[in-house]
Amino acid sequence: MRSIRIRRGQQSFRRRLIRAYGGRCAVSGCELLDLLEAAHISPYKGAADHHLENGLLLRADLHTLFDLGHLAIEPITMTAKFSKAAALGGYAQLDGTRLTKPLPSAAALQLRWSIFVRNHMTPCGLEKMAKEPAAHSHGIHKDPGGPEGHP
Repeated sequence: MRSIRIRRGQQSFRRRLIRAYGGRCAVSGCELLDLLEAAHISPYKGAADHHLENGLLLRADLHTLFDLGHLAIEPITMTAKFSKAAALGGYAQLDGTRLTKPLPSAAALQLRWSIFVRNHMTPCGLEKMAKEPAAHSHGIHKDPGGPEGHP
């Protein structure tokens, strides 16, 4: 509960993101304002970090996945990418979704994207992305197989 109070304490930043994103989650399109949170792309260190280019309006569960590194935004294509664990946990339908406008700073997203790639994309997966121009151009990589023992 404490983290919810801290996030909701950023009311001015949240209100500006709600206006900028038209009251919709940047990834899912959810319009239920009670579930929408202001997510910082670069970690919050002070009031100077409350600028729109450093923020995303995200549904609460997506904000948590973003903070935990299970959701990242590919900074060139501005598409959402979920870790395999998150995709298998019910988020696969949002993988590859393009962000709604306004678009955040690609430079701010780059560090998180680099960490996501290092933690969730195997060298084999990156090699496959390079061979599949359609998937690579959208910043997505879909694993054709499911969990072990499933097609």
